[in-house]
Amino acid sequence: MKKILLLTTGGTIASRPTEEGLAPGLDGGGMAARLYGLTDNYGLTIRDLLSMDSSNIQPEEWQVIARAVYESRGEFDAAMQRAFEKCPEVLVESFLDGTEFTCGLYRAGGRKVILPVAEVIPKKEFFDYEAKYNASMSDEIIPGRFSEEITERIQDMASEVYDLLRCEGIVRIDGFVCGEEVVMLEVNTTPGMTANSFIPKMVKAMGANLRDVLTEIIEDKLHSTR
Repeated sequence: MKKILLLTTGGTIASRPTEEGLAPGLDGGGMAARLYGLTDNYGLTIRDLLSMDSSNIQPEEWQVIARAVYESRGEFDAAMQRAFEKCPEVLVESFLDGTEFTCGLYRAGGRKVILPVAEVIPKKEFFDYEAKYNASMSDEIIPGRFSEEITERIQDMASEVYDLLRCEGIVRIDGFVCGEEVVMLEVNTTPGMTANSFIPKMVKAMGANLRDVLTEIIEDKLHSTR
């Protein structure tokens, strides 16, 4: 039986108002209970690390928090103190020294389509808000320059995560390749669809038309709900 460690930090799912702003309406146990079959088929451990609604934090604040830790990684205690000055709760994670990737996929018409894997090379120290939304601040290589074996592992893992979380429509899954290790970071269930977004570029690289893909997804959903 595969083991899964579910770390929850909040989000924007089922948000509820509080005196300090919005707060997530579900904890890890509540989310797991809605993923039917998860606890039956996997060894699940849940740890609720934070309870924070990300809509309360602006992009520039995320950058300050990240930089406070990254720039002083040799001075951990001082970095943690600065981080706590910006946020009442701090999550510490291992630094991943690797190449960032993202992989889009969708299900429609009884088939799952996995899009080409993109390689992300930021021209800044961080792939921050500016690097993400300013086309000149990062190189996005589609398909990425990963080996055939690594690419297949990324797509297989993305496909498994899609099914595990019972995703619908089109999603994008981000992660890092660190040597021979593939690390999944997050699932974006509402990926951007602007001219500079990954999904439209992946669809184009696959030789398909975005309008056709979206039409297929919409018609499949309309058919399934009749």
